[in-house]
Amino acid sequence: MRAPLVVGADGLHSTVARRVAAHVYNHHPPLTCVYYSYWSGLGDVRASFHARTGQLILVWPTNDGLTCIYVGWPRREFPRVRTDLDRSFHAALDLVPGLRDGRLRPA
Repeated sequence: MRAPLVVGADGLHSTVARRVAAHVYNHHPPLTCVYYSYWSGLGDVRASFHARTGQLILVWPTNDGLTCIYVGWPRREFPRVRTDLDRSFHAALDLVPGLRDGRLRPA
């Protein structure tokens, strides 16, 4: 395959970058780690963000009555978070009163 310019934007483990032996430049290590999931049954949840010490919880309604919940931690927390993701994620949800039952209070 030949081209004057190839742009591969398929992530950290890019197939395109590996196949063309692309040179890494202007690299910035990640500052955060993030997990998100989709939830049902939370009722009429509105988009909101909740900054907590060492965590950021974002909430927004999506389609079909689902709500996306995103939790971010500092990158240094990644080894701990991934050891027990379920516990870490739910502990973050507990920091936002009313999140699990759809009755969020303003941040």
